Amino acid sequence: MGAGIIGSMVAVKLSDLGAQVTLLDAGFAGQATRASGGMLAPTSEALSIPENWREKALQSLHLWQDWLKRFEEMGVDVGYRSGLGHAACSPEEALNLKRSGVWLEDHPLHPHGMAYFPQEGSLEPEKVLSALHMLCPVTHAEVHAIEDQQGLVVRTSLGEIRADAVILACGVWSAKFGIPVLPKQGQVLLIDGKHIEHATYKGKGYLVPRGDWTFVGATEIETLDVTPTQGAKNTLLNHVRNHHPHIPEPQVLEQRVGVRPYLPEPFVGHHPSLKGVLVATGHHRNGVLLAPVTAQLLAELFMEASPDSYGLPVH
Repeated sequence: MGAGIIGSMVAVKLSDLGAQVTLLDAGFAGQATRASGGMLAPTSEALSIPENWREKALQSLHLWQDWLKRFEEMGVDVGYRSGLGHAACSPEEALNLKRSGVWLEDHPLHPHGMAYFPQEGSLEPEKVLSALHMLCPVTHAEVHAIEDQQGLVVRTSLGEIRADAVILACGVWSAKFGIPVLPKQGQVLLIDGKHIEHATYKGKGYLVPRGDWTFVGATEIETLDVTPTQGAKNTLLNHVRNHHPHIPEPQVLEQRVGVRPYLPEPFVGHHPSLKGVLVATGHHRNGVLLAPVTAQLLAELFMEASPDSYGLPVH
C-alpha cells in the first residue's frame, strides 16, 4: 500500500523474490516523493538522520548503485548526478564544515568556502518512480480497511482483496491504519535555467539541478494541507536571491507541495496490532536516500515471517 519511492521499491524487491505483488495507491495529492529534492547525502546531512539509522544510510547509498545500474540497463535515465556541496554562510560555519568532505576554500560562488562530497549525489525521484512502475505497475485504489478474517482482507475502492501479507508504506496516510506519524508539509519550486552543476546546501535551503531547470527547497510546517502558498514561494525565492546572487531574477515554472511522514526515527517492522502487516514509514526528509535499505529490511522481514510465501499475494 503506497506507490511512493519506498512502497514501489519494496514492491519490486518482493517481486524479484518471487512474490505475487499488487501495488496499490490512492493517488492523494501531497505524496512526499513527488516534491523531493532527491539528494543522496548520508554524510553531509548526517545530523538530519536519526543516529540509529546513520550506518543504514551509508549502506543505502551503496545499495543505490545497484538500482542505478539496473535503471541504466533498462534504458531509463533517472537524472543521477554525482557530487554534492554544502556551502558555508559564515567563517564559523566554515570551521565546522571543514571537518567533513573535500574543502574548497576559494569557491567563486561561495566566498566562505564549500565542503564537497564526491561520493554523494542526487537524482530525480519522479523518474525513479516511473522506472519502478515499469517493473511493478500501480493499481489505483484507495484502501478503506485491513481486516484479519482467517487471512488478511484488504477492502478497497475497487473491492475486496485477500492477501498473505500487507506492506503499509503510504507515508503520512499510514496514520489511518494506527501508525502515529506526523505530517510535515514542505513546499518547493522549480525555476527556469540550469544554475548549478550539483546539489548544493546553503543556509536553510538547497538547490538541485533538474535538466534545464533548478529545484529549490524547502519549507516545512506541520499540516496535511497541500495548498501552495505565496508565503512559501517568497521564502524560497528569497533563499535564491540571498544565497545564490549569481542567479538572475528567478522565473518560477512550478510550485509543488509534499507532505513528509515524520517519526523520531523511521518505523520499519511489524505493525503493532495488525498481524501479517509490515510497516515502512516515518522517514521524514530521508525517504529517497533510505528507500533501498528499507526495501532490503522489509524483504528480510517478509521472508522471515512467510518463508513459504513465494508466489502468494502481497499488497
